[in-house]
Amino acid sequence: MRSRADGDSYRYSGMTHKIKKMFIDAKIPENMRSLVPIVCDNSGILWPIGFSPSEKALSRTEKSVYIALAYRNDSGANKSLYFKQNNNSKTKGS
Repeated sequence: MRSRADGDSYRYSGMTHKIKKMFIDAKIPENMRSLVPIVCDNSGILWPIGFSPSEKALSRTEKSVYIALAYRNDSGANKSLYFKQNNNSKTKGS
């Protein structure tokens, strides 16, 4: 998990989306954008919390190991994501 970085983008709904543009469109104040957690692995972004997960995070097979993440925002709304653990992935602490 990390904060945003210059040039961040990821794929969902068959298109590549730039994180910066998503934050602008969602009207997240510039000084708050670095506080939005982004779940990633060695190959890139899996889920910018509060937005759609990447296509890679949603791909599933029966013989995979999955990790479940849950997030509750200040208003109490829950969001969750289950994604396949990649054998090459390394867990990074925060």
